Amino acid sequence: MGANAVRYSMGDWVAIEHPKTPEGRSVPLKDFRMWDLAFEAKYGMTKNEMGEDLKAHDPTSIFIVLRPTTRKQGKKRLKVLNPYSGKSKAIFYEQVKSRLSMKLQNTNIDRWILLNKFGEVESPTHRKLIEDKKPAPMPTHKVRGLGSEHSFFNDLDEMDFQFHEASYFGTACLMCPQNAYTSLGQRVMSDTRSGSGTSVQNEEVEDMVQTLMQSLGMNGKGGDGYMVDPSDVQLVMGVPHFNRNLTKSYTSKPSLGVVIKAKTSSFKYDNKSLYNKQAPDGLKTMSAEDGEHQLFYAPFSNMNHHFEMDYHFERMGGLFSNFPEYGAAHLLEAL
Repeated sequence: MGANAVRYSMGDWVAIEHPKTPEGRSVPLKDFRMWDLAFEAKYGMTKNEMGEDLKAHDPTSIFIVLRPTTRKQGKKRLKVLNPYSGKSKAIFYEQVKSRLSMKLQNTNIDRWILLNKFGEVESPTHRKLIEDKKPAPMPTHKVRGLGSEHSFFNDLDEMDFQFHEASYFGTACLMCPQNAYTSLGQRVMSDTRSGSGTSVQNEEVEDMVQTLMQSLGMNGKGGDGYMVDPSDVQLVMGVPHFNRNLTKSYTSKPSLGVVIKAKTSSFKYDNKSLYNKQAPDGLKTMSAEDGEHQLFYAPFSNMNHHFEMDYHFERMGGLFSNFPEYGAAHLLEAL
């Protein structure tokens, strides 16, 4: 794909390796510009079949675009971020081998970070803190929301974002949620375990309830995390990179994360968790606008997700009958 024919913007996903078939055969992105019959003759399957069976990309080769940056040696470059490592770098347009679309999936989150402030925040001045003999507040981060399709930030481009200070260890207040039973789940479970019916019948009813709870975005068994629905997630960029356990952050690596909107009645905290025992008084995030929902933070890499290759191109220019495999693709490459 010609560099000059492509435009990238913040939030686009790219990979710097060619996708591969299950047999390990590389498929150059330009081959998806071939005529359908030529592509099928070369690879033995249609483009759609190929897209379904392509191997997943190596996470070290996947990046989210931050912005176009300065040229080097006359070649266009992109500033990109690897959200798994928190490292950003510049790559040439010609290094991009695949354009990707990212899909979030239901995720069982077993730890998240409390948000102390959310929205427009004015931090006290350093002089005022000294006069009042108060400790410095947690730093405020200005983040940008991505993916407006499921945005619950009222279409704000940027917002201020502050973690709740850790009371014992770590760089922010880490909490371990679990699903709360619904009244339906509690009632059916108690009836099932009361001794009525055979053991086989009880197991069948319990399995049915578990399936029902999971279909509603909850784990009927409880106690092993909070089930997050993709529609309750907002991608944000600019928060310091965290390790997977959320016990350490790297302020020099602004990375990608998610804000989770959770219904207050749908989760509780496990008192057996050491993290929860060290929590400050009041386990609610101060970001809650009402008593029904609360907002929490987790790194992007902690969410279940997968990538699909975007190989649908619009043909530009006329058709050239003397180039039967690609049409005008070779000319587009030279633009």
